[in-house]
Amino acid sequence: MKILITENRMIELVGHLVSEVFPNFNREDALSMSWSNGDETYIEYYDPHIKGNKGVFAKYWLWKEELQLNRELFETLEGHFGDDMTYVIDWFNNEFDRDAESVTF
Repeated sequence: MKILITENRMIELVGHLVSEVFPNFNREDALSMSWSNGDETYIEYYDPHIKGNKGVFAKYWLWKEELQLNRELFETLEGHFGDDMTYVIDWFNNEFDRDAESVTF
């Protein structure tokens, strides 16, 4: 018996996993701030209630269209999805209206 899971259901699964690790990493609760270090610009998504680097969920590098996830979150998602993080990228793009093409930690 073969079970097929639709793309939308897989993206929803990513959202549920993300909310288990970081409940505030969503468009309603996460704050964002743009940063530039000369040639490169990124948007940092963070938890307003956690101070310092522990509260940073992700960075989105605008010119590279690269999503850089918090290491703990990345490892959790990689444990479930392996090397194919396509659904993670799709979830992020849908949730935050971005155009990420790759993901790293």
